[in-house]
Amino acid sequence: MGSTTTTDNLAQAVAVSLGPEWTYNHAERTITRADGAGFYLSVRADKRVHLGGDRPAGTSYGSVGNPPKGITVAMSRGPQAIAREIERRLLPEYLRWYAQAVRRLAETQAVETARTVLLSEMAAIIGVAAPTPGRDQGVYAHLLRPGCSSACVTSTYDGRVNIIIASATPDLARALLRVIREHARKEAPHE
Repeated sequence: MGSTTTTDNLAQAVAVSLGPEWTYNHAERTITRADGAGFYLSVRADKRVHLGGDRPAGTSYGSVGNPPKGITVAMSRGPQAIAREIERRLLPEYLRWYAQAVRRLAETQAVETARTVLLSEMAAIIGVAAPTPGRDQGVYAHLLRPGCSSACVTSTYDGRVNIIIASATPDLARALLRVIREHARKEAPHE
């Protein structure tokens, strides 16, 4: 029996021992639940099984950090004992971390959706294509109109926008600054 077959057979048996909510994904070499929580299983040269948690799909270290440290168990102990060690030593901390990572991912996606909506509104105002979600960080327009040659609108992560207008005539600049000043006065708390 080759090592890949041995690892696959062991992983399948461990998944069965963990219960019906866990399945072995041969292509990914992971044992997962329907909610996406899962861990990888590999057999080291010293015949110890290394198990470590996976990040939620669509995430990276920068967005959710790394899962807790993995564990090792002697392969000779068999699938049921390995499953008990997973339940005892890996899953409690990993599942807490995983739930937090899923929450952080949802929060990040909500902010990105709000940014895309905001930038789409700004794009419509200046008559350019809406940004591509997840890729474009702003709306850029080379207006090439009298008084202004270009405009750039970017969104910050707190729901505000940055606007850059280049090559405006002095009259256009004065008019824009007056509008901004009047609007700022209306938004300012009364003292």
